[in-house]
Amino acid sequence: MPTVPPPPPKGAQTPVRNNLVHFPEQIASLLPEGQTVLYLWGHEHRLSFYEKQTIEPVTNSGKKLTLYGRCIGNSGFPTLATELPIKARETKLLFYDDRLFNVEGNNAWTDMALGFNGYVTMKFVRPKQLGETSLYLSYKSLSLNKEGQLTNENPTILINEEWAVDLNGNVVLIKLQPMNQEMTKSVHIDMNKHELTSTSNESDCCTTL
Repeated sequence: MPTVPPPPPKGAQTPVRNNLVHFPEQIASLLPEGQTVLYLWGHEHRLSFYEKQTIEPVTNSGKKLTLYGRCIGNSGFPTLATELPIKARETKLLFYDDRLFNVEGNNAWTDMALGFNGYVTMKFVRPKQLGETSLYLSYKSLSLNKEGQLTNENPTILINEEWAVDLNGNVVLIKLQPMNQEMTKSVHIDMNKHELTSTSNESDCCTTL
């Protein structure tokens, strides 16, 4: 019978946690110094968008990672809706999908608060000149049919984006356009009470946090 390893000492980091801490450095080590990237990730989370930010290395030998973060892990698995983390603004959270989908019927998910499942579509185009849009992203969620079940027919478009690449290979956000009023926007304010975040098509957006 295999033995169970003892728990780590109190305050010690597990290997998984260590990998998460050093993950930005691992990505940065594969890129030219100072390059800005679009980083899409996810597992089973609500759709969320982050402002451009630079993550400092944990070790002296590490490299900084500058990125636009998009958590798109809202597909294929029920996502339990939880409260927004206290330090969400410190992570530069910009938008997230706070809508709730309640399952009806006799199954394990009945009467549980779940987030909507969704996906992102990507369209690459050849720009006529440098700096023009070369990538279109459309973030969508599944809709409900007449029986109250999720379907991929007539998906709900939540946010559209346009991206370009500059002369140095850095990604450039051309447009971030909220398309659904139920998306939640996290507003960041500086010391002079000026909003630090701005998006296109503000009239269609959003629940403000």
